[in-house]
Amino acid sequence: MKTRADLRELFDDLMQYYQVNGTKMVSRRLVKAEFMGEASVISIHENILIGKTGVIAPPLQQTSVLQKKNGNWRVGFCEYTPADDLDFCRVLVGAADGMARSSALMI
Repeated sequence: MKTRADLRELFDDLMQYYQVNGTKMVSRRLVKAEFMGEASVISIHENILIGKTGVIAPPLQQTSVLQKKNGNWRVGFCEYTPADDLDFCRVLVGAADGMARSSALMI
């Protein structure tokens, strides 16, 4: 991801995916986090998609690197590992429009 437009396109694709599969909430649970210095933290979160009747799919892990710049913490890197959910993989790589989109988000 290089521009805000890239990020917006991914966001819109994810919202469409969530609507189609009935996601009502995404629950995130911190699995582990470690400082990699005074201004950098690496973390693993477990994301669970929840619909009207409960959990929609097995948990999905996300790795993030948080960086402190100018006194503010921001996500510097984020990568999803969607396992066996090919529809979600297609959203992350932009297969719907034929354009490759990395699942690693560099912001």
